[in-house]
Amino acid sequence: MDFYSRNILLFLAKLFIYTFHKSMRKNLLVLFAVTCLIAMSHAQEFNFQKGDILLEGNAGVYSSKRKGDWQSKSTSLTLNPKVGYLLTEKFVLGLDLGYRLDKNTSGVEMSSDSKTQTYRFGAFGRYYFLELGERFKTYTEGAVSYGFSKYDNYANYDKLDRYAANAGIGANFFITPKIAIGYSFANLISYSIEKPDMPDADNVSRFNVNVNSFRNFFESGQFSLTFKF
Repeated sequence: MDFYSRNILLFLAKLFIYTFHKSMRKNLLVLFAVTCLIAMSHAQEFNFQKGDILLEGNAGVYSSKRKGDWQSKSTSLTLNPKVGYLLTEKFVLGLDLGYRLDKNTSGVEMSSDSKTQTYRFGAFGRYYFLELGERFKTYTEGAVSYGFSKYDNYANYDKLDRYAANAGIGANFFITPKIAIGYSFANLISYSIEKPDMPDADNVSRFNVNVNSFRNFFESGQFSLTFKF
């Protein structure tokens, strides 16, 4: 393993451990972080080829509970798979899906329940522009998407439609020629339009430039796992 790859591997391991403990999320990628720590494979080819397929994604579970006279419990589940096709050795075009479930229970006798389900369908383009060593590859990425949220026991409306576009940067560190750990900032620049499903509702548009992602490096990014075929 070359000098760059060895130091990047140690950095990613420390970054994952910090993020995991900071958020207290039971992230499903912890097993892969352990694999990342112990993987010291022999020198092999880690280059992309035209026609390669990338299967990428992340998943997470979050739970919190409050006890006392007023009790509450919140649980969230997220799934974010991607599939991409390499049109060249550096440019990827693909599909991006997302699902999120939020459940909340509260009250003196935990009698109030609410649930939100969010679905997202999108497309993305990615360009790999820099390599550090043979395993570490950085990229910039842009995406567009349509999504909607369904609400149970929500006072104002039952559904919210959302159109969005965003751009960000990220990197893959290959622990084998076919498997990589990813870390990305997906929303450095973003624009969205939201429309509640209710009579005479106005659209709400938002534009955001999130320069604080670099200041809060350990908290703003997101881990993922990538398979190359």
